[in-house]
Amino acid sequence: MEACYMAYSDFYEAEYESIAIKEMSHGSHLICATECIRRDLYSKLKYFAIGNGNKCMCAEDLPEKRVPGGSLKLVANTSCSLRCPGNHRESCDKFKQGAKVYPVLPSSMEACYMAYNDFYEAEYESIAIKEMSHGSHLICATECIRRDLYSKLKYFAIGNGNKCMCAEDLPEKRVPGGSLKLVANTSCSLRCPGNHRESCDKFKQGAKVYPVLPSSMEACYMAYSDFYEAEYESIAIKEMSHGSHLICATECIRRDLYSKLKYFAIGNGNKCMCAEDLPEKRVPGGSLKLVANTSCSLRCPGNHRESCDKFKQGAKVYPVLPSSMEACYMAYSDFYEAEYESIAIKEMSHGSHLICATECIRRDLYSKLKYFAIGNGNKCMCAEDLPEKRVPGGSLKLVANTSCSLRCPGNHRESCDKFKQGAKVYPVLPSSMEACYMAYSDFYEAEYESIAIKEMSHGSHLICATECIRRDLYSKLKYFAIGNGNKCMCAEDLPEKRVPGGSLKLVANTSCSLRCPGNHRESCGGLYNLAYFRLSSTLTPPKTG
Repeated sequence: MEACYMAYSDFYEAEYESIAIKEMSHGSHLICATECIRRDLYSKLKYFAIGNGNKCMCAEDLPEKRVPGGSLKLVANTSCSLRCPGNHRESCDKFKQGAKVYPVLPSSMEACYMAYNDFYEAEYESIAIKEMSHGSHLICATECIRRDLYSKLKYFAIGNGNKCMCAEDLPEKRVPGGSLKLVANTSCSLRCPGNHRESCDKFKQGAKVYPVLPSSMEACYMAYSDFYEAEYESIAIKEMSHGSHLICATECIRRDLYSKLKYFAIGNGNKCMCAEDLPEKRVPGGSLKLVANTSCSLRCPGNHRESCDKFKQGAKVYPVLPSSMEACYMAYSDFYEAEYESIAIKEMSHGSHLICATECIRRDLYSKLKYFAIGNGNKCMCAEDLPEKRVPGGSLKLVANTSCSLRCPGNHRESCDKFKQGAKVYPVLPSSMEACYMAYSDFYEAEYESIAIKEMSHGSHLICATECIRRDLYSKLKYFAIGNGNKCMCAEDLPEKRVPGGSLKLVANTSCSLRCPGNHRESCGGLYNLAYFRLSSTLTPPKTG
């Protein structure tokens, strides 16, 4: 070999003044040199070069003479040690092993190291091979033998199941004080797909080893914080997109080459973990609390008799929707805080009775839940009983069913969603103002018996009336009102009929002359005045354009 150069970027980009031959599928020195001779009619070319094992280039001179200060750096010849497939004494090809040179597989593991960050970053002085899709000790060792023309490499290493690396020495001798920490060999126990007795691959189970599924749950624990944080001494598997007991147990068996693991655990429906013992024995006084087995009742998507998955309902179990509302409660504080003994489901982006009821059925493996509840239009909760029976004297007050009248986006006959109007119900805009009232105090304080909508950033009669129609499932509201240009309210009657002697005073309509931001031909009340308009609805959508 004349010289070896390291490229900081792609070979062809770095060697842009040379003649590039894209790939040699069965490359050797003879093949590359022959290609260069074929391109050298005028005897100008003096060098042929092989990079990355299968890339061939031809050049008139060495890199530093052709491209002074370029992106190729002269390094030791031993760095160019990838064997050719046709001649194991030549440095060449990327995909096939040099002929007649094979690895001798070791009978046991030399050592196991834990990486605090990415394997390749931690092992920056080793030779990294990105991934082994069907990895085994043989595949990784063969790749290292192919890269060891000068017999410098002494170790091959497999990390994360499918990452292969080759090194001249163990980490502490190559990078003293580096980010790899020596741990027990049992920590390296991920089975290989082709040999269940080897520790190796990330994606497939070691052949011939399968879990025996238990007939019942061992225990249920409540986590005060994130599952993985609470279970930091267990083996965490991030997510199961189509989870079941079989999938989680199989993943744990794959990680149990040394038969140390005794439990698999599923949390939040789609998180799988494996452990050597129950939490109180592994982390005494930790953040997991033993609770009743019925608290672990989220169904699996593939088996509705198992407790498991977060995203899909257990097969073949569906809700029967009620024909009417059971009761309506007013919360003095946040719904979830007020309903702390119920099961809270954060938000329904396209909510309906069907969606909320389905979520509760998914969480009711043991048939304990009797009610589903929707609050603020898009919040769904499930409970075993009505509030006063579960939390006597709590912060929920029984009120008239008509107070729960926010329409659902998918069904305008249901009370539900916060963000979208119930389908097929629209306001009929009035041609004139009904009345104008002056408020002596804050509008919302003065109108405390009406329904207040905080602000309209691009307010108009259409926007305010639409919001009121959405809140009028039982056709009780008769007026919408706009004050200060951007404040919208809905009411069953005019102020003097609802709050006789209240803090709103009837004034001339001309006092409500503040133009609407969304329509300059409309009045949106005044600085301290509320403009009232008649509210009515239709099933015909408004004309646009």
